[in-house]
Amino acid sequence: MPELGSLGDAWDARIRQVLADDVAAVRPAWFGGAADEDFAYRILQRAERARRLRPAWPWVASLAAAALLGLALLHPGAPRSNAGTTALTATLAQEGGSLLNEAISPTSVRLTEAGPEATLTNTAPGRWRTMTFRLSAGGWQPTSLSAVVAGLSVTYQVALGSRDPGILLPAGVQAALERRLAQRPYSAADSQMGALGRLPINLRAAVPLYSVTPANQGKILLQVGSARILALTYPVKGATGQPVYVPVGWYWWAGAPPIMRGSSPPAGSSGS
Repeated sequence: MPELGSLGDAWDARIRQVLADDVAAVRPAWFGGAADEDFAYRILQRAERARRLRPAWPWVASLAAAALLGLALLHPGAPRSNAGTTALTATLAQEGGSLLNEAISPTSVRLTEAGPEATLTNTAPGRWRTMTFRLSAGGWQPTSLSAVVAGLSVTYQVALGSRDPGILLPAGVQAALERRLAQRPYSAADSQMGALGRLPINLRAAVPLYSVTPANQGKILLQVGSARILALTYPVKGATGQPVYVPVGWYWWAGAPPIMRGSSPPAGSSGS
C-alpha cells in the first residue's frame, strides 16, 4: 500500500476529512469545546451509578455480615488453600495486565482479600501501585487503579460497559494533580507525550492517529496493538506559563479487553 504522501496533498486532505467525518458521526460532541469534560463526566457518572447499587444502609450490611460470620463459626468451612490463592493471584494479574497493556507477573504482586473485595499490590518497580477488584455476579471486576504521578499518589476509577469503558481520575483527584503539576518546575514529562508516559498504561508501542485526532485537543487517539484508546491529557498553565499536560486517564475507542466490557473471570477460577 503506497504512503499517504504519495497520493498527493489533495487526496491526503480528502482522506483526513473522511476520517474526521466518521469520528464526528460516531461522537457528535467530539469537536465541541466541552467535549473532553463531557466524555470524562459520562464515564465517571456510570461508575458512580454502579457504586450506588451497594447497600443503602450500612447497618443492614453489618447485620448481614454478622449473621454470615455466626454461620461460619457454627459450620466452619475449609479456608482458601495456598493453591487457590495462587490461582486467584495469577488470574487477577492476567486481567490487570490486559488493562495496562503489559504482562504482570504473579510473583511481582501481593493479593489481599476482604470479603468481596480483592487488592493486587505491585511489589515491583512501576508507576501503578494497587489495583482493586470486586466480586460481582460470580466474577471479579476491576474497580480502581492507583498510581504515582510526580510523587503524588492518585487513584483512577474504573468504569465498565460495552460503550466507552475507561479508567479516569475523579474530578477532585484531577484538580489536586493539576495543582501539583502546575507548581513544579517544567520538565519534558509535562509535555503531552510526557503525560502519556505518566499514565499507568504501557503506551511505548502506541501509534498516534493524528489524521483522526483533531489538533490542539486534550485527547489523543492511539493505536495500541489491535485496540484503539483515547488518552485524556488535559493542559493547565504551569508556573512558567507553559502548558502542562495532566495524565487524566483513557478509555477504549475499540478493542477493550473483555474484563472492561463487564466479562470477568469466574470466582471459581480462584480455586476456593
